[in-house]
Amino acid sequence: MKKLTFIMIGALTAWAGSAQAETVVFSDDFSDGNSNGWYNSAPSPRVAAKVTDGALVISAGRGVQALYPRTSLSVGENLSFSFDISFASPGNIGSGFHIGLFDSNGSAPITEDGSTGYLDFLGIMITTNPAPANNTPPVRFLTRVPGQFPALMLSSSGKLYTPIIARPGGNATVFPAATSLHANLTLKRTSSGLNIAYSMANGSTVIQSHEASYRTKSLFSFDTLGLSVVAAAGSITIDNVKVMKEP
Repeated sequence: MKKLTFIMIGALTAWAGSAQAETVVFSDDFSDGNSNGWYNSAPSPRVAAKVTDGALVISAGRGVQALYPRTSLSVGENLSFSFDISFASPGNIGSGFHIGLFDSNGSAPITEDGSTGYLDFLGIMITTNPAPANNTPPVRFLTRVPGQFPALMLSSSGKLYTPIIARPGGNATVFPAATSLHANLTLKRTSSGLNIAYSMANGSTVIQSHEASYRTKSLFSFDTLGLSVVAAAGSITIDNVKVMKEP
């Protein structure tokens, strides 16, 4: 049975002294061996995402996306995107690895590899260097500019994405090769926009993190997740993907 799920769970947790309902919006552990629902965004060549040994493999220079039920945030609510990741051979390349949460913005649902239907997507993307040198801060927070490019994540250029904060930040950590890390991107709606928090952990130790605030009056709904890695950063393996909503 396919482990990609779109479910609503009333799991109660305590936070700030009150009961909070947690919703699993999307989940995939790839245990059935297929990549149904995941699409490669590169227009050419059209190479399907593939699952090997129970995990999704993303080749160097490729990006994948998956759709989930449209989720809107009210003030005080969070949307988090988490997954396990392993870098085969992390390369020293700025903006080498990309994580994003997007709004299809009225576009038709993506149903095939190599689609050019991402043109009008909005969203938040973070990029990081998997193997930064000279203590250079590696993490950038960006917002997507619609109407510029048909692919979703394979470029972080100024035409397609604009910086949320002017300078990169975060720990200049070289990710260990062939090691399972845990990544998390969380968006929290505030009265003035979104608070964005990113972290990468090796076991219980956070090895890279960064936070920023983004002033927006409209970007509060999301229905697409994305991951990509540029050619010089090496291939990656992804597992245990979850998108969670928490008030």
